[in-house]
Amino acid sequence: MKFFTHSLQNSAWSKILFLFFILLSPSWIFAETILFKSGERAYATVIDQDAETVTIIRDGKRGKLGKSKILKIIFKEIKDEQEIAKIIETEKRN
Repeated sequence: MKFFTHSLQNSAWSKILFLFFILLSPSWIFAETILFKSGERAYATVIDQDAETVTIIRDGKRGKLGKSKILKIIFKEIKDEQEIAKIIETEKRN
């Protein structure tokens, strides 16, 4: 019986640690693609915005970006160069 309760405790701790890890690293899971008017791009997690700025977390650091410099924020991580080029072309036409 002691072995069984010990296994349950380990299982519960494993689940708690897994959830803790997931919640502390949202940028690994929920990264957005930020395309700038300059042609650059960044991968970060958007956590807030107001009329002039977007607040992000990138590499564990919080920062603010001016909306005037942003072409588009895509709420998924896109690494495919052709897909990014299509999005930039579409946005510049609009």
